[in-house]
Amino acid sequence: MLFTVLVKDACLYTSSSSFDWIIYSGASHHLTPCKDNFVGYNCGDYGRVHLGNNHFCSIVGVGDVQIKMKDGQDILLKQVRDVPKILMSLISMGWLDDEVYSTSFGKGGSKISKGALVLARGPSAGTLYTLKAMIEKLDLVFFTKEGNSKYLCQKRLGHMSEKGLKIFVGKKLLPCLKSCNLDLCEHCIYGRQKGVSFVRGGYVINTNLLESIHSDVFGPVNIKSLRGESYFVTFIDDASRKVWPCPMKSKSEVF
Repeated sequence: MLFTVLVKDACLYTSSSSFDWIIYSGASHHLTPCKDNFVGYNCGDYGRVHLGNNHFCSIVGVGDVQIKMKDGQDILLKQVRDVPKILMSLISMGWLDDEVYSTSFGKGGSKISKGALVLARGPSAGTLYTLKAMIEKLDLVFFTKEGNSKYLCQKRLGHMSEKGLKIFVGKKLLPCLKSCNLDLCEHCIYGRQKGVSFVRGGYVINTNLLESIHSDVFGPVNIKSLRGESYFVTFIDDASRKVWPCPMKSKSEVF
């Protein structure tokens, strides 16, 4: 099986980060040399990639890649080819179109959207358009020196009650704990206390129509009505709860 990917010599530009993706119209498939990018992966012989300089690179696997952007949005690229010998990660515009993504370029950057939702924005690097993905480095995780005490376990479990901890210990789900008798926890008290409800009283609903009227003014609204109104005033009868809304062009029309 042979996949042809036309890559011009100008596309040999790449940054120092292997997690930068190049949006490229000449790629027939998504390609990446970084196996760590895959969230689902099938290893095997999937043919070769034909480069623009007439060289061939082997495809050693196919899978899906989840690109995490800095603004929290994710883009799922399906059927990405793992090509260890290429120098950059390429996003195929043709496959984006098949996956109902739309791509636009201009003003020094690119934008990938799905419907009205913008999923990713990327800067231009020379004549290329890139996407910079978030890199999660596991070697930057810091470990606490505090031991696995019963109080620490309770905090990790969202200040679980003592009864709940005993159930966990009984089922041997917390092997680090041998005792779960907790002292008074101020955070648990404040977190579980109930607010005092307001006592209703002093207000009597009128039984006679139009004896008491409530009124309120709303506006201005951004979009005016066909007659140019941007405010409205409401009158509510206390007895029947009937409502009269009246549109207005200005607040002075209330009177």
